[in-house]
Amino acid sequence: TDHHQCGRCDHGYYLDDTKCLGYVGRCEHGQDLEQGQRTDHHQCGHCDHGYYLDGDKRCLGYAGNCEHGEPLEQEQRTDHHQCGHCTHGYYLDDQRCLGYAG
Repeated sequence: TDHHQCGRCDHGYYLDDTKCLGYVGRCEHGQDLEQGQRTDHHQCGHCDHGYYLDGDKRCLGYAGNCEHGEPLEQEQRTDHHQCGHCTHGYYLDDQRCLGYAG
């Protein structure tokens, strides 16, 4: 047997036949997770503004459905469905569009 064969790999690497290969780090909308912390390809450690880290360590954008208005720009969101502007007859209150009474 070749003395460069692996039976198991360090954290952040996986066994491919008899070689240890590093999980690829190409985090979309964020920064890559450090090599030694990865358990799969393309995992993120931190997300850009407007995105959140899901259970699979991927950066997903906060949804932007704003009833009676326009959603905040993606990079300004800190939660789902936040409004930035309201249509006529509605006002902005805590990033939601509420109707005027009367």
